Amino acid sequence: QCCRRAEVFGLLLSTAPSEEGTVSLSVPAGRVSDLAAHLVREQFTREPVISARGLRHLLTFDSRAARIMCEKRGDFAEYLKCPDCSAALLRGAFLSCGSINAPEKENYLQIAPHGYEACVAVKEAAERIGIFFCASVRRGKHYLYIKKRQTIEDLLALLGARSEYFNYLNSGIGKLA
Repeated sequence: QCCRRAEVFGLLLSTAPSEEGTVSLSVPAGRVSDLAAHLVREQFTREPVISARGLRHLLTFDSRAARIMCEKRGDFAEYLKCPDCSAALLRGAFLSCGSINAPEKENYLQIAPHGYEACVAVKEAAERIGIFFCASVRRGKHYLYIKKRQTIEDLLALLGARSEYFNYLNSGIGKLA
């Protein structure tokens, strides 16, 4: 239960509550969208309204608990109760605001949460499990990135992204040949 809560907190790091009090969560379309909707239903007992926006889906729902989570970006320690919670928080953050280059191209993984406090939360959660991100600011937005191939592979394995992990391994073998 604590890890599911950390994963939902990670998902919410990509958004901020609207002035109307609703939360709008943008996630990639497909399985990620289905998983995010399931987590919203499970954690907040709310049915999100899903609307398509190109290759992403926008999940909108009204939840006081979700708004509080969005506002507590700087106070994330309460969501890291067990050793696996850090990986769950990273998984949620990567699902909602992460990207990775094609394995045959440059090694580059990025997570761009909403705001400085969210970046700090992701960076500190990652450091607890031995993953070290570089931090930067581009066009006024904070983001975290990794360029080391081995670290990207380690993170993908830790997040449970099996197919992406094996694609990365296979592309690395292809580069050596």
